[in-house]
Amino acid sequence: MKQGTEWQLPTLELCKELKELGYPQVGEFWWVKRPSSDEYYLEPFEYKRVATDYLAKNGWEVFVAPTLAEMGEWLPHGIVVDGEDRYFREGIIGGDRDREYINFYGDDKITFHDVREANSRAKTLKWLAENDYIDFKKRRTNETNTWKDRKK
Repeated sequence: MKQGTEWQLPTLELCKELKELGYPQVGEFWWVKRPSSDEYYLEPFEYKRVATDYLAKNGWEVFVAPTLAEMGEWLPHGIVVDGEDRYFREGIIGGDRDREYINFYGDDKITFHDVREANSRAKTLKWLAENDYIDFKKRRTNETNTWKDRKK
C-alpha cells in the first residue's frame, strides 16, 4: 500500500462506529485484525461480503474503511432542519500547518472538521445516521440523495 493511504480513509474508531450504525461492510479497504495479532492494519480487500463474513466467523475482526467516494455516495445534497433547508458544503479551513477539512449543513450547528478529509466525512455520516437523516440499511439510490425531513 502506498504511503499516505491511511490518511485518505477514516480512522479505525470511526469505522467501528459506522459499522455499529449499519454502514454497509463492502468496500475497497478494510481495517483487519488477525486472531493471532493485537494490532489492526489497513488492507485492500478484493473479497466479497461472503469472505469478510467468513473471516469474522473465524476470529478475525474486520471493518470496512470507506473511501471518500464511497462515503460521498451517502451524503444528501441537503436536509431540512427545523423547517429550514440546509445545503451540504465542504471545504478547507486554516493554513498549511493547521489545515482541516470541513463538512457542514448550512450553519455552525451541523459542522464536522478534522485534519483527515475522510474523518470529516465519516463524522458527517455518523451524525446523519444518528439523527435519522440517512438509513444505511436502505439501498443507496439517487432518490435518497435529496431533501429529507428527519424521521419522527
